[in-house]
Amino acid sequence: MMDIAEFAMKMEMDGKAYYEKQAAIASSPELKKILLTLAEEEATHYRFFKMMKENPDGLTAARFTGSETLSRVKNIFEDMARQTDLA
Repeated sequence: MMDIAEFAMKMEMDGKAYYEKQAAIASSPELKKILLTLAEEEATHYRFFKMMKENPDGLTAARFTGSETLSRVKNIFEDMARQTDLA
């Protein structure tokens, strides 16, 4: 039987695979960047759950700080807006 950490790790890897698959067929370079960013975030989540499973007492808030995904996606949208303004 799978424990909660194993389940979470599987969900993160499934999410990563999904985003990578969608990125491979994305027609827009910007959308591809967003999807690959999300895939990277899923890999980060996987590593966190793996650390939690292997050493639950060793985790601290400092070892898992906030995500940069929102700012990275925001930058992609800002780049898209600038390109539209230049067109």
